[in-house]
Amino acid sequence: MTICVIDNDGSFLRETGKAIRDFDPNAEVVCLESLDEFIEYASDKSNIDRTSIILTDLEFTPYVRTGDGLTPQDYVGRDEVLPFVRSIAPWIPVLLVSNYVDGHSEVLSKTTPWGFDGVLAKSFFAETTTNSLQWNSLITTSTENRLAALTGRSISDVKNYKSKSPELEYGESVNNEFLKFGISKTENLIKKFGFDAETITVDKIIQGFSGISVVRLNCVRNGRVSSWIFKFGIRKSKINEEIQCHRHMFELGYSRKFSVPPYWWNVVCVNDLAAIAYEFDEDGVSFLDNLHQNGWERSSKVILGTLKEFYRDCSKSSAVPRRILEQNISFSNEESLSDPVIQNLFNRSEDANLDCTVTVLKGPQHGDLHCRNLLVSNGTGLLIDFANFKKEGYPIVDCAKFILDAWVFSDIRVRLPNLIDGTFFNDPMFEGIGRCFSISDKLSADEKHLFSLCIRAYAQKYLTYPDVADCKKREIIDFNNQ
Repeated sequence: MTICVIDNDGSFLRETGKAIRDFDPNAEVVCLESLDEFIEYASDKSNIDRTSIILTDLEFTPYVRTGDGLTPQDYVGRDEVLPFVRSIAPWIPVLLVSNYVDGHSEVLSKTTPWGFDGVLAKSFFAETTTNSLQWNSLITTSTENRLAALTGRSISDVKNYKSKSPELEYGESVNNEFLKFGISKTENLIKKFGFDAETITVDKIIQGFSGISVVRLNCVRNGRVSSWIFKFGIRKSKINEEIQCHRHMFELGYSRKFSVPPYWWNVVCVNDLAAIAYEFDEDGVSFLDNLHQNGWERSSKVILGTLKEFYRDCSKSSAVPRRILEQNISFSNEESLSDPVIQNLFNRSEDANLDCTVTVLKGPQHGDLHCRNLLVSNGTGLLIDFANFKKEGYPIVDCAKFILDAWVFSDIRVRLPNLIDGTFFNDPMFEGIGRCFSISDKLSADEKHLFSLCIRAYAQKYLTYPDVADCKKREIIDFNNQ
C-alpha cells in the first residue's frame, strides 16, 4: 500500500511517515510539500496506479495568529488538491488532515464534509493512543466512502455488501486469471462492485491486448440472467480512461446503437484492483468472426451505416502526417522497425513523406478500431472499447487500423502493396468503406498518402504481435525490403 501525504510542514511529514510505518510496516509513504510536487508525481501514471490513499493538509501557506486564534490563509487542500485528484484519479480516497479540525480524531476520521472521504486532526498521528486498528478502520471507512460516491450507493449499502453478496462460480481457466491478482481480492472486487444478483457465473475469458483481464459475468436473480463484460486489473488509470472516454461519447450524443451501456459511469476500485463493466450483447459477434463466416462484401455492408453516422461531424483540416502518427502510434524498440520511413519517424529524421501537409477529415476518432472492437448485432454495427477515443482526431487513422487488421487476421484477397498505396479502394468491393473516411466519394491523393503511412506504421506494430501469422509477417518484411 502506498500512502501519499501532501503538506508544507516538513516536521509533520516526518512524524506522519513514521506513524504510518508503525501502523503498517509494509506501507510505502510518499511525502510531498506542495500541490506542484504532487502534480509532478502524478504525471507518472504508474505512481497514481500504486497510490492507495492521499492525505492532504487544508492550508499551504504559513498561518497567522489573529484574535480568534489560528486562521487559515488559504484552503488549497479543499479547493485545489481535492479537485485535482478527483479529475485524474477519482477512485483514490482523499483525507483531510488539519490542525483546524477540532474534536476526537477517531470520530472525525469517520466524517466526510466538503467531499473528502475522511477528516481528522493532525493529532491523530501524534496521539500515543492511536493504534493500527484505528488506522485500518480509517482506511476501510474512507475506501467505502469513495466506493459509495462513485457508484451512487449509500455507505451502509457498501458496508453491508456481505449480507447480500452473490455466490460466485467459475472454472479452472477463470481461476487462473483470478490468480494473477489473488483469488480473494478478485472475488471481493466482483462482490463489492454492486451487481444485484443471487449467483454470478464467470466464464468466457476474452483476449485482451492492453494487459487488462476481461471476463463475462452472468448474473442470476429470480431466474433471470443479465450478462456483463467485466474488465479489471491493476492499471487503474488505463481502466479509468476507458470509462471516461465512454462517458464523453455519451455526452457528445452518440446513441445506444454505437456502444453498449456501462454498469457504472466510474471506475470501481477495491483493494488496489480496479474494474468497469459493460452490458454483454448476447446477439453480438465480432466483425472478425462475421468476416470469417460471411466474407468481406457481406460483412462490410452491415457496418457502413454505423461508420458513416459515427464520423458524421467531420470536417476538412490540414495536418502534418508526422504529428498525426506521433499522436497515435508509438514504438519502443528501433530494432523492430524494418520500414525506412517509419525508422525516420522513430528517429525524428527529416523525411518528405512525413513532413508534408495533407488535407484530410478531422473529427471523432475511435482510436483503436480493430476487428474485435466492432461488433455485428441484429444486422448492424456496434462499437466498443473507447479507451482511446478522440473528439478531434483523424478518421483515416481508424480506417488504416481497421483495414490492416482485417488483412492480417482474415483471407480478404488484397495484396499488401495495393493496400499500402490505397489502390484497393478502386475495387467496388472496398469503395463503400472508403467513403466513410473520405472528404468526397473517393479518397483524395492526400488521404491515400496519410492512409499509406498509417498502414506502414501499424504494420510495424503487427510484426511484434505473437498471434500474427508468419506468412503475413513475411509479406510485410518483403515489402519493406523492396
